[in-house]
Amino acid sequence: MSQPSTVHLQPQADCRATNMLESRAQECLLQSGRRALCQITCQCSQLGILRLSGEVSSYFLKQLAQETVRRVDGVQGIVNHLYVHSDEN
Repeated sequence: MSQPSTVHLQPQADCRATNMLESRAQECLLQSGRRALCQITCQCSQLGILRLSGEVSSYFLKQLAQETVRRVDGVQGIVNHLYVHSDEN
């Protein structure tokens, strides 16, 4: 007699939670009132680690983006890969 297959729903549930966390973080950046933060990409791991990527014009905006998404419920950590590009060079 064969054993029944085991159905694992956790990865799909994790994927949905990850997508929701990314969406909430992106929404916070959009609602920040800073146009520069609207161009930032948010990616989340299954562990709640949010990765910010893109380009901003100052270290202030880099830090502001990080602090803006820090308050999103479910974010366990932030990896800030924002590149600061200054026109002063």
